[in-house]
Amino acid sequence: GSLDEDVHPVGSSGFGISALEPSAHRKSQLGRFWGACDDLLQCSYPEGEGIEGYPCFPGRASKLTEDLPSNLLHLKKSCSKWHVPPGLDPKMAKSLNQNCDSFVVVRDPMERMRSEFNWLRKGRSLDSLDTCTSKGFEDFVRRNLQKTDEGLEVDDCHFLPQVYYVFENGDHKNGKRLSRHVLKLQELPSEFPALMARYGHENVKLTGEQMHAGRPCNVTPTQATVKLVRSFYKADYEAFGF
Repeated sequence: GSLDEDVHPVGSSGFGISALEPSAHRKSQLGRFWGACDDLLQCSYPEGEGIEGYPCFPGRASKLTEDLPSNLLHLKKSCSKWHVPPGLDPKMAKSLNQNCDSFVVVRDPMERMRSEFNWLRKGRSLDSLDTCTSKGFEDFVRRNLQKTDEGLEVDDCHFLPQVYYVFENGDHKNGKRLSRHVLKLQELPSEFPALMARYGHENVKLTGEQMHAGRPCNVTPTQATVKLVRSFYKADYEAFGF
């Protein structure tokens, strides 16, 4: 389809929007599948064909790979193909925007950390972190942001700064913008229908159902947690106005 007809999500905020488009007749309406169902996605460093999820290694990022060997072209751990940031992989960026416009849903970094904490608490133990306390949340954030900062990618790219899904190499000041539309999660009930209507897809609607709720833990972040998150996701706060 043409740029006026097709719009496609980039994997930053979760699986829910991708799941809106699981069927073949939807593909015929929108031109291609979305997210995890997209059979047109391509990456530069596939871990191997035939593996569930078709994982790929994200490319190097200057901020995230300072301690990695200079001859290593990508991060050490793979992510699901639909989670690989286009800002770290030109081939992914090209495939995402092939004959369509793309959109990204971003969310406040602290709320993103809460969501990840709740999700990982569901169905499995986090050992000493399996406590719904401010200290437990701080330990969780500290451990995972440190691993991400060292290029050791954790939890399917869920901790990468969101600027890597919107800008080339995550550079929100000077990098090329890779996605035409950026929607904020808290404004999705109004922004998503407006975007779909703009492309003539008024029949594509959000269900309002939370698909991956996790185990609720509404703790107050410590000052140390706030400092960690604001420092690591500084570019996200600047780029998206959180």
